[in-house]
Amino acid sequence: MFVETPGFTIGNLTEMLPFGEQRALTIAVTETTRSYAQGNKIIGDQLKEQFPDTQVIDIWFTNNDDIVCELCGPLDGKEIEHGATFYEPDEYSDGQPPRHVNCRCWTETSTKVT
Repeated sequence: MFVETPGFTIGNLTEMLPFGEQRALTIAVTETTRSYAQGNKIIGDQLKEQFPDTQVIDIWFTNNDDIVCELCGPLDGKEIEHGATFYEPDEYSDGQPPRHVNCRCWTETSTKVT
């Protein structure tokens, strides 16, 4: 619904969840970030399969505001080969957004001509 409904906001999403406001907001932000990253991974996988001779890359973006954390800030604008990781995965993260709870970062998948 978040992606498909014009004007649908994180606030609308939090209102639909059966939690307190703060917990709902945390879940909405973190899981929307995760879903978006997983969608980009699928798109990148499809690009690599359909165009095996084309370089497919992922680019990390932050909101570039005063609440970007010290973990994500240095990743802003970083490009990697699709399928690689932006940071060392651990038991809670896979090297892609979200890097932590309440992470608002995202990636874009694209092709690169060299």
